[in-house]
Parts: sequence; structure tokens; C-alpha cells
Amino acid sequence: MAISSSPPRPAIHLIPTPLWGISLAALCTGSCWDTVRRQALWPIRRCLFEDIPESRISHAGPLHLHERWSYQRGAAVLQALWPLCGRCHDMMHPGRMLAIHGDPGLNRAVNRYAAAFSISEDIAWDETHRAFAEHSENSRIASWAVDLSLVDPHYPLKPKKAARAALARHQWIGRPFGSAHDGLKAVPG
Repeated sequence: MAISSSPPRPAIHLIPTPLWGISLAALCTGSCWDTVRRQALWPIRRCLFEDIPESRISHAGPLHLHERWSYQRGAAVLQALWPLCGRCHDMMHPGRMLAIHGDPGLNRAVNRYAAAFSISEDIAWDETHRAFAEHSENSRIASWAVDLSLVDPHYPLKPKKAARAALARHQWIGRPFGSAHDGLKAVPG
């Protein structure tokens, strides 16, 4: 599986509210997710942001697999899978950090973003505010077309039984969950 390299400073994107719970990790059975995760992490085996010149952060702990999505006009596209240390993964999810840890968690995420990419805290906060504004706009869209083509080699994915209600609310590009789940709305891809 190809893993995209990160741009010099990846933009922060918050998950639109109707898509909360729509991630490979949340939707797929443990064995299905473990297969995707192993193949994505194996080539790199370290935090993707470790090689950023002039970065002022350290990386430690087990790797997480960050799902990099784009959200535009009702279409959510899985673009990349990034191996990140836990603190860098938290940095890419300021909304989750705010929800779980309140303002101190959001501050930690924004401060790490600034340090990781050698930018001022003002620029990091501007990026964060832009992401929250984008989130508000995207959250007004109730049903999304979800494209998991990046993981085509792993089709059909095996969904958890508890995830089927979340799957049915959206349209799926192709048939990532196979013909056994004909109740899903498929969009030709």
C-alpha cells in the first residue's frame, strides 16, 4: 500500500459531524483493520513528521495510523495513511483534543503544531480557527459520498456489526464492503 508523504505543513481538517465514527479503524473488524494498519506502517516504522527540518518536537511511543481525509462539498475522500507518534496524531485532531481535554488539550495540539512546523503560534491558531470554520460549514451536509479507494487492495472490508447504521447513512464510492452489504447506497466510482 502506498503511503503519501506529508506536505511541508499539512493543513488541519476536522471531521464533519455527520462523519463522526466513519474511519477505517471504527468501521472495520479488528482483523481487517490490523491488516490495513500493518501494511501501511511496515514500510516506514516511525513518525512521518520525524524528518521535518527545524522541527522542535520529540517523537516517542507506539505508532498510530492517521487517516488523512479531504472533505469538499459532500465528498469525503481517504487520501493517505500516515504513521504518526501519539502526540503528532493528537496534534492533527484538535477537535478531539478539545472534546476530551478541554482548552488545555486544544492548546497542547496547537502549540505542538506550531513547534512541529516551525511556525508562530499565531499562524497555528489561524490554521486551527480556519479548520473549525470549515468544520462548521461541512457539518451542515447530512449525507456524504465516502471514497475509500485508497484501500482498494483490501476490499471487501469487513465492517463491525455496530458500524452498519453509520455505513447506511452515507453513499459509498465503489463497493468497499462487498456485495454482502447490499443495503448500502453505492455510487459508481
